[in-house]
Amino acid sequence: ARPPVREFELSGGRWRQCKLALSMHLRLPQPDESLTVILKLAGETCNINCHYCYEKRKPYPNATVMRPELLAAFLSLCGKRPLSVSLHGGEPLIVGRQRMRGILAALREHAGPVALNIQTNATLLDDDWLDFFADEWPDIEMGVSLDGDFEANAHRVDYTGENVYPLI
Repeated sequence: ARPPVREFELSGGRWRQCKLALSMHLRLPQPDESLTVILKLAGETCNINCHYCYEKRKPYPNATVMRPELLAAFLSLCGKRPLSVSLHGGEPLIVGRQRMRGILAALREHAGPVALNIQTNATLLDDDWLDFFADEWPDIEMGVSLDGDFEANAHRVDYTGENVYPLI
């Protein structure tokens, strides 16, 4: 049996039960239910310029990226619940190994279980990154964004307009 649907509103940065004239039914997960979390580590920053993509900001100095402290604050709100976390982008590997190490350390500190995956365009993925993940989070699942062969990747280009397929 499903728990009863309750009505909530955001008030002062906190969700509270309320009665609204125009209501939205929101079923909040129970404390033991898992959450799926997508972390946009590099925000909208990406190292390639796919014609069809909505992430259209090339890397730039002082770009906003996920800070381990911000992630830790979020995780503290999750209690002990299981998490399925996806590292996403733009391109998540842009954050570099030092920042990634801090992010993974924050995830390891979570009180509940964490299943981790990463979605990458693989242009930055090399043996050093593979070794890094083997050491830091051996069970990580990797997804590679790829449209097919060289011709099928014609819309996946760098910021000079060159097809990035040879980089993968």
